[in-house]
Amino acid sequence: MEIWNHYAGLIHRHRDRLHLVRYEDLVDDPTAELKRFCTHFSIAAPSNGGGLVSRNRADSYPAPEEGFAELVRKKCRLELFDYEDS
Repeated sequence: MEIWNHYAGLIHRHRDRLHLVRYEDLVDDPTAELKRFCTHFSIAAPSNGGGLVSRNRADSYPAPEEGFAELVRKKCRLELFDYEDS
């Protein structure tokens, strides 16, 4: 978690020079993220959204061990990437 926080801080400090794509946003609405990406880099987005379809499924991954998510929320600087406290 210390390594994650280190790199999260670096990314946050240089955020104005980067285009960040959060995994959750990408799988939730890939077409919107593609448009956002294209807008950031001043390139034309495909008119059909690139034919992207979300393949996100609620049961795709097993739940983390009990207490793990709470530990991550407590120790990692998630606010740097616009994650709300939950």
